[in-house]
Amino acid sequence: MWSLLNAALLVATLLGAQAVRAQPATSPLVGRWLIEGGDGIVEIAPCENALCGRLVGMSSPFKADGVTPESDPHGVPMCRRIILHATAAPDGRWQGTITDPETGNVWDCVLWVDAAGELHLRGFVLAEMFGASQIWQRTGLVPAMDCTMPVR
Repeated sequence: MWSLLNAALLVATLLGAQAVRAQPATSPLVGRWLIEGGDGIVEIAPCENALCGRLVGMSSPFKADGVTPESDPHGVPMCRRIILHATAAPDGRWQGTITDPETGNVWDCVLWVDAAGELHLRGFVLAEMFGASQIWQRTGLVPAMDCTMPVR
């Protein structure tokens, strides 16, 4: 009987923890972000029970011919491609994966927004200590449907 009571308490605790986790729609990560260096915009939005980041702005969305869209090494067009997928982590941050659109490499990542409103993204392999960080700025810039960056 004691183990059944403990199991019930454990289930109730776990369900309660799930209820207080951050919800994607209310996350401060939702919105458009100018990536470090200013040559791209990622739009983060809810997707199912997670957040997805779509590449919506690029400084060079076309190849040298000015017509052919840029693509990754596998031939997948970069414009409007989902490159980020993250779920709420118990520590208040978001964790998931991010794809380098130029190489197609996929990295584990953690994200959070600091008190100044900047998005911190840490991409890594195996553990956070083996990675690199970027700081993104929230932006009101609206790129064209072909991912052309607006003039700033």
